[in-house]
Amino acid sequence: MGIRPVVFLFLVLSCCLLSSNSLADKLTLITSTSVIPSHPSTQMLEITQKSLNLIPEFKDCPRIIVFDGIPSHQMNRSTAYEAYKQNVIELAKTNTDFANTKLIFCKEHKHLALALKEAMAQVTTPFVFVHQHDFKIIKPIDAIGLIRSMEDNPNLKHVRLNRRQVMATKWDGKVDNVIEGPSYVPLTRTWGWSDNDHFCPKKYYDEFIFSKIKRKKPMEKVIQPLQRRAERRNRANHKIFGTYIYGNLGDSPIIAHLDGKRWRDKPHLKTTKNKS
Repeated sequence: MGIRPVVFLFLVLSCCLLSSNSLADKLTLITSTSVIPSHPSTQMLEITQKSLNLIPEFKDCPRIIVFDGIPSHQMNRSTAYEAYKQNVIELAKTNTDFANTKLIFCKEHKHLALALKEAMAQVTTPFVFVHQHDFKIIKPIDAIGLIRSMEDNPNLKHVRLNRRQVMATKWDGKVDNVIEGPSYVPLTRTWGWSDNDHFCPKKYYDEFIFSKIKRKKPMEKVIQPLQRRAERRNRANHKIFGTYIYGNLGDSPIIAHLDGKRWRDKPHLKTTKNKS
């Protein structure tokens, strides 16, 4: 009789452990994409979506790809862009790197912030990973530890994956490893808010970021100057923005910029054959 309660407790603890090691009910991955010269090719998007697999915890997370509309000065690319969309629709059906992915199509050009707003309306998890179509993850991180840190510490509001070595720059300011509250992963404090790939609570966008974007402008050109001015007045204002870089001072980059505006398909890279 005494064994059964022990076995039951073991099963309960095992289920709790498995649950705690899954981010599927906590994190949604949002990839933003827009018209670029290489369309209708999907090669770059396939490469960057595949790179998400370097973070194993992303495996079962819900995913969204949001397609911005076409700016008026790029209407000459509309045919290629429409073919690109059809190619991605096929990838979502056949390519495992696009599994569990919802596609959202903006009816007009919105720029990144407002396109993300369209995507956020479909998010049901408390946290999001915002990923741009021309950023490739090049080394793994502890995503579970990061989300646990953000759950336990409300001062961690925006954690960026860096595409350069972690160090002081004109953009990031005087970076340091000061963290108010718990963190289970290495983080570097910065005033350099950036729309490069990052983690944050969904409500951070809904309640803080979107309210500051009044026009179709790059988010970082609005938020970063606000933060820089606020922190120059008082370093304690950092709590308002809660921006950090994943990693310690001196750490190497986690993402690489493929630069969609200049991307040219690489013949030696095998991707799903386009049907357009």
